[in-house]
Amino acid sequence: MCNLQELCSIRAPNTRSLCQKLKLEGSSNHLSIAGIGRSFAKSTRMVSATVAPRSLRISPYSENIQLHVLPKLTSELPTEFVNVQQLAIPEHLTLADPTFFEPGSIDLIIGAEYYYDLLSDGRIKLVDDGPTLQETVFGWVVSGRVPGSSIAVLRTVSYPCTVSDMNELLTKFWELESCHTGNTLSVEVSTCEEIFERTTIRDETGRFVVTLPKKEAVIQKLGDSKANALK
Repeated sequence: MCNLQELCSIRAPNTRSLCQKLKLEGSSNHLSIAGIGRSFAKSTRMVSATVAPRSLRISPYSENIQLHVLPKLTSELPTEFVNVQQLAIPEHLTLADPTFFEPGSIDLIIGAEYYYDLLSDGRIKLVDDGPTLQETVFGWVVSGRVPGSSIAVLRTVSYPCTVSDMNELLTKFWELESCHTGNTLSVEVSTCEEIFERTTIRDETGRFVVTLPKKEAVIQKLGDSKANALK
């Protein structure tokens, strides 16, 4: 059982650590993940897990999803302790993560294919310059600005990622290795190569016999020059 934090992330040490903690048996699966600024991460393992609220009293939601395993997803969120007293969160709301105000590791990111299935109708804007409370199948989550937070603190945000199929990456690799270049040979050199491939043979002694390329137009201009050459 896991609880949702910041709309699409589940809190724990990190993805690989969670797999070890829950003793999830994985299988080999290679995947390259591209993020903002063309940053890349590689996953070599996949596991299957059932994701559900931390309590059935919150909702009966339960979904089995395939997860790609990475050593680490992002830095701790939030980046600093949040004063929940200034947020004035209604006491009757059941939070998906009761300790969302404490910095902690993000262990799992749920993909966009599940995102809208997780949202419920409830939404509360506490203050104009503050965070928004969103109801989900995991409970209420808190996201957005925190009033009076230090501007000097490093801010961490979520960003969309895309996955690149290994076959596509291998295709690009071999295209790069093959070094496709245009034919830059001159007409004369190309003609010589053609004559070599067409006329070269191997005689009975095993020696290669190569026909010398000749410029027929130039030879015709010489006329009968054999007698002069013999003299």
